[in-house]
Amino acid sequence: MLGKMLREYRRYDDAIEYFDKQIKELPESAELRTQLGICFQGAGRLQEALEAFQTAATLDSLQSEPYIRMAEIVLSAGDQDRAIALLRKSLELNGGPDAPNMLGAAYAQRGLPKKALEEFKKSYQLNPNFPGVRYNIRFYLD
Repeated sequence: MLGKMLREYRRYDDAIEYFDKQIKELPESAELRTQLGICFQGAGRLQEALEAFQTAATLDSLQSEPYIRMAEIVLSAGDQDRAIALLRKSLELNGGPDAPNMLGAAYAQRGLPKKALEEFKKSYQLNPNFPGVRYNIRFYLD
């Protein structure tokens, strides 16, 4: 897909324009809204990214990626409670190794190292090669 390629080359404005046009043709596409949100996020337009991810989650309540992406944004803003709630929702939807790894990070930021380690281990069980998960486990075991 052209939009993803533009995003990979960090041509966010072009990718946003592309996905906006696609959404006009397929306004009910949660995937296109998620891709648009990723582009907004890459461009640093975080409020617009949150709105796109929320719309994607509304359009397809079984898609876990919008919840993970929203959690990433709110966690970076220091809102651990909201991030934890979003990540728990993602886990209900089978969010893959990214969700428990990020949930571990949220617990770590909250000062809950045992819960963080539990989530990092869950992420490792889902994918032992998931980027950063081995480091996270080692850090909390030491």
